[in-house]
Amino acid sequence: MRLKSDCIPCFFKQASIVANILGSDDTKKLELYKGISKIIFERANMNQTPAYLATQIHEFIKEFYENPDPFKDLKKLSNDRMLALYNDFIEIIRGSEDHLKSAIFLSTIGNLIDYSLFKEVDLEEIKNKFDSLQPAIFDYQKIRDSLTKGERILFITDNAGEIVLDKLLIELFFKKGKKVIVAAKERPILNDATIDDIKYVGIDKFARVIGIGNGQVGTPYPSGNYIFDKAFETADVIISKGQANFETLYEAKRTICFFFVVKCQSVASFLKINEKDPVIMMK
Repeated sequence: MRLKSDCIPCFFKQASIVANILGSDDTKKLELYKGISKIIFERANMNQTPAYLATQIHEFIKEFYENPDPFKDLKKLSNDRMLALYNDFIEIIRGSEDHLKSAIFLSTIGNLIDYSLFKEVDLEEIKNKFDSLQPAIFDYQKIRDSLTKGERILFITDNAGEIVLDKLLIELFFKKGKKVIVAAKERPILNDATIDDIKYVGIDKFARVIGIGNGQVGTPYPSGNYIFDKAFETADVIISKGQANFETLYEAKRTICFFFVVKCQSVASFLKINEKDPVIMMK
């Protein structure tokens, strides 16, 4: 998926979130926005993915604040809040008629929850989202067939906190005897899960954990990381979480299962659906 003009306001919105997390005043924010404007003016190219330019912008933000991980505290908070409810999530799956479908739904819901909910996680709200979830694109039968036949699964993660709900699905694969490789960022970017986050929530008990490049937004392929690229090429099934991973991997010459929630008009228009629509698709 290629950069659209509608992507530009999102870059400033993301920068504003970081600025507010770090307690910036208006003077500091103005200097930040000037720097981002310069990057966009000099480097924006409609042949890029949105994630490619976003990576450059967020590297600038980290340098601007001299902070390599602005979301560090929020990521830990997100992981802790969701881990506290892990057994409740397991019971939701056990009480359902189709355990795989339920685990996929919860994993997708993880991409829907934002930090406002992670700060005060409401189990009933998550249950309500689970019960009412209606994906705009729903290729479940094809995904189920693929997961039933496939033995080697590559699971590409997205956000901290969200990975706790991913863990439910990964644990289910493990119990079915699947060989799962879980890929996460090697360096911090936004609130994406790093290898350390993956191990912190205990996913490494059920899967081999590998890195993806050096902290880009999304997952470019080829990534330049031999281990990840080999896993990508040899997996029987690839699961990609999150919108940025969709943007960067949609054109890859592999069949991929995408689980995410649409968070901008550009992607909504591309898929001919609406913003905030859940997507469970195989491409």
